[in-house]
Amino acid sequence: MTDTPLFTIHPDVTQEQALNYASDLVRCLITLTHESCDSDLQTSRALNWSALHLATMTKAFVDHSVERR
Repeated sequence: MTDTPLFTIHPDVTQEQALNYASDLVRCLITLTHESCDSDLQTSRALNWSALHLATMTKAFVDHSVERR
């Protein structure tokens, strides 16, 4: 795997916007992981991959907001 990020944030996104997007994504992650806990194994695996991608996007928004300080 390379050091190139899978998700990048457009440079015009403000710190406030980035944190708002990150907050929305975390809310989705919480809901998704609750659903995953109540699902069968095959569905749970699919939900876990979705959560991984959401977490990666969330990190990109948080990193972007920190860099804009």
